[in-house]
Amino acid sequence: MSTVRGPDTGSPQASFESFRARVHADLFARLPDHVRRLGWGAGQIAGYQRDRLRLLLAYAVKRSPFHARRLAGVDPTTFEIADLASLPVMTKAQMMAGCALPPVAVPGSAA
Repeated sequence: MSTVRGPDTGSPQASFESFRARVHADLFARLPDHVRRLGWGAGQIAGYQRDRLRLLLAYAVKRSPFHARRLAGVDPTTFEIADLASLPVMTKAQMMAGCALPPVAVPGSAA
């Protein structure tokens, strides 16, 4: 079993500590926004959820040919939370076929 080593010192412990420090810093940098949202009412929460869902759909359509085909009839700019049930269901088989990646050679394995 191999261990993924980070760029810091090569030791797994140092890599974890570096990762932990980055996550910690990012979390605390975002904390004021999270605390501010604690005071939001239902309307603000619904608007935020709608806006983030629209961003996610737009990102998927822009970055993934598979999702662009799947979501061809969906307009991310006008999509509402209530429209979620209208999204096409995606099975694992469809996802695996649509997002197929080329085979990757594993170092040390028989080719």
